[in-house]
Amino acid sequence: MVALLGARIVSVLTNFNIYFYKISFDSFFNLFAIWDKGLSIWGAIIAGLLYLHYLCKKEDQDFYKWLDVIIPSIILGLAIGHLGNFFDGAAYGRETSLPWGVNFENPSIKYAVPIHPTQIYAFIYSLTLFIVSTHISKPAKDGIIGLGAITVYAFFRFLEEFVRGDDIWMLGNIRISQIAALIITIISATLLYKRFKK
Repeated sequence: MVALLGARIVSVLTNFNIYFYKISFDSFFNLFAIWDKGLSIWGAIIAGLLYLHYLCKKEDQDFYKWLDVIIPSIILGLAIGHLGNFFDGAAYGRETSLPWGVNFENPSIKYAVPIHPTQIYAFIYSLTLFIVSTHISKPAKDGIIGLGAITVYAFFRFLEEFVRGDDIWMLGNIRISQIAALIITIISATLLYKRFKK
C-alpha cells in the first residue's frame, strides 16, 4: 500500500499539468484513479524502501540484509513490467535508424517511424542484473548486493532516458526521470562505497 501511494504521488507530481489542467472536483477525483496507468516506479521503490527502513528500525532488523533479499526480486518484477510496457506501447523510445528499430501501431505513440525499443533494452539489463545479483557469491557485508543492484539499475535507467521519446515533465531540456535516476545512482553508489569500506 505504501509503495502504491508513493507511486501515485510521484506520478501526479511529475505529470502535474495533466492532472491539474483545470481545477475542479473531477481533477481532484482523478488523483485517486490509479487504473489510468499513472504510477511511477521510482515513487514505488523509494516509498517502499523508506517504509522497509522504518520497519527494520522498529523491529530491530538489519535493513541491509533485507535489501539483499528484496532488491533482486524487485528487479525481476521491473523486467517483467518492462515487457508489459513493450506490449502496451508505453515508455517508448525516440526515432532511430538502427536496424532493430520498431514500429508501433498505437495512437498514443507520437512517432510513425521506427523507434528505439527502450522497453526491450530495459528488459535485457534488468533481467541480466537479476541473474547476476542472484548468482554471485554472498559478500562479507550485507547490503552490497542490494545497493550494487540499485546503483547499476539506476545508472542504466539514466542512460536509457537519452533515447526515450515519450512525453514527461521536463526541467529545461532534461527529463525529470533522468534527473531522478542520476540522483538515485549517486546516492546508492555513495552508500555502497561507504558500506564496502566500513
